[in-house]
Amino acid sequence: MDKNKKVPAPTLYEIVRRKLLDLVETEHLSILPSENELMERFDVSRNTLRRAVSELTKEGILQPMRGIGTLVHPVSGLKEDSRILLIYDVSMPVYQQEMFRKLLYCLGKSRLRTNVLMLDKENVDVPILESYLRECDAVIVDMLCSFSPVIREHAAKCGKKRICLRWDATGFNLSSAETDIEKGCFLLMRHLLSLGHRRVIYLGCDDPVRHSGFVRALKEQGLPGTALREILLDVDHSVCERENGMRLARKLLAELDGETAVIANNDAIALCAEELLLSSGVRIPEDISVAGFDGISESASFPVPLTTCSGNLDALIQEAIAYLFSSRKPNELFYRKIEPELILRRSTGPAKV
Repeated sequence: MDKNKKVPAPTLYEIVRRKLLDLVETEHLSILPSENELMERFDVSRNTLRRAVSELTKEGILQPMRGIGTLVHPVSGLKEDSRILLIYDVSMPVYQQEMFRKLLYCLGKSRLRTNVLMLDKENVDVPILESYLRECDAVIVDMLCSFSPVIREHAAKCGKKRICLRWDATGFNLSSAETDIEKGCFLLMRHLLSLGHRRVIYLGCDDPVRHSGFVRALKEQGLPGTALREILLDVDHSVCERENGMRLARKLLAELDGETAVIANNDAIALCAEELLLSSGVRIPEDISVAGFDGISESASFPVPLTTCSGNLDALIQEAIAYLFSSRKPNELFYRKIEPELILRRSTGPAKV
């Protein structure tokens, strides 16, 4: 061997290939960032990036999946035509309905076969649940159904991968992908404080996670916790979501005492608040600002388009499907927290002097 012979310098795509390997290992990714994000991060062309991805795909490290993205360390046991079981509660709220529709769309686009089982989590038909679990390759459980011990027990017994969307259910032995609600509430409160609001109402049910986000924003500005007042109401599951929202909105209208902004637990409650405030002659945002949470599509067409915080459904769904196709074992818990996105619209403005 000629010791003086020079080793050829690695090509650009080989450098990008190594960077991709480092990225997925150091950040423990289950799905690659978008092409545009990677092109900007590595400062390379689309063709160079795609060649590097193609090489890693041949090596079995990556797997592009139509409608989802590029999966990392895919497992050979789950294919594009695998059958995914969605277990949802019959009383799903608006946010869950929107996520359900988007989930069905993404699964269909990726050519995965989908079975849907709608259950009453309080009265589960066990034989039907067991038959659906036998026929599937993996399971996605909605937030409400994750509270059912019966559903959790039988989903665990089936020995297949299962994941819960929307909240952290790892304490229930369920892999989970959830929106960072605390950070979302922090962003909403910080936005209102930047507009000069110093008396804010939270409208919803008691939620320590949301409260923590609000208080963190107040502390950042050196403001006391008394700048936030909470109007709380236990959810009545015997009535529809809108009726619960209207009950809270009526309570808000009766108890307003100089506050200049309202943050609702979700967009559905915020819509009810907008309706009652506007019908009572209160101007939004001139007299009072209103913000919600979830980023449902309807929030853009509210009477006054709503400032809200998106739960980033696309990222939640991508992470869930990437986990189902990953090399993780069914009993190996997976958890991912997704960054929320603040969406600013006309329902928030400067505080009334």
